[in-house]
Amino acid sequence: MQPPDLRPETDVPHFVSTAASLDITSDWWLVIHDIQADDPDEAQRIAKSKEVPLALATLSAGTNEHPYRVDLHGVESGEDSFSYSVIRSTVWFESAELPIDEIRQSLDVRLPKVRRNRSLESASLAFARGIDLSDMPNGPATAGSSILAFYQVLEACSYVVMWEPPPDYEGQREGIIARLGRVLASRKNSMKKASAIEAAASALGRLDAKYATLRIDNAATALALSDAWKKAAKNLGQFRNTKLGHGGGTPSEDALHSWHHGEARADSAYALASIMLAAAIDYVD
Repeated sequence: MQPPDLRPETDVPHFVSTAASLDITSDWWLVIHDIQADDPDEAQRIAKSKEVPLALATLSAGTNEHPYRVDLHGVESGEDSFSYSVIRSTVWFESAELPIDEIRQSLDVRLPKVRRNRSLESASLAFARGIDLSDMPNGPATAGSSILAFYQVLEACSYVVMWEPPPDYEGQREGIIARLGRVLASRKNSMKKASAIEAAASALGRLDAKYATLRIDNAATALALSDAWKKAAKNLGQFRNTKLGHGGGTPSEDALHSWHHGEARADSAYALASIMLAAAIDYVD
């Protein structure tokens, strides 16, 4: 079966993206029964996001040669409906004249700045990677990678702005060290002393802006980004830490979609990266 053609009927600017898929030749089939869903499309999402990966991991775990391959062919309701496994997305735009002056401004003024500044170059490469990945409709695999790339734009842009320590930096640092010294010299047990060491290390890290969220917030202030932007960026950082890195749990498709820019939201991962990158480029001489 061929998936439906999703191209618009009218002649407008558009692009069609098709998800990556396997073409497996084998005598064996894996059939997963009894998925509870309201329709075949929802059943396919459940199968693709959970049932097939779990089956694949179970089959392949412990092998030291080639893992098994499983390609989701489709989902059948058992009645008259069927859902295709190959995902396509179509995006079209209103026809409009190219803004030549803006394009020249970008190429003549912005591009040289990006090439001269390593942090801007890193941010721009991550930004382009995020766009590429967001246009690949391959479910959580590409959606999560796209959001992570857009967050990396924020991290790279944060280095464009010099970190300025607080006026009482030395006093705060000496206070942290003194508190730690008192605990270590006390008769507290090793567990409490270890906790004190971890707390001191964390406090010193915050004081030196070693955490991405602090650097991003500092840069956002220097770049005059709004409080709403800062709040959304902090939420994106929490999502990145809990779901996209450090062994976090697998995010649901709904959670990933909430950060997607398909609805042109100002708080999407793309919009946050786009706004900060533009401000960072303008900030640099």
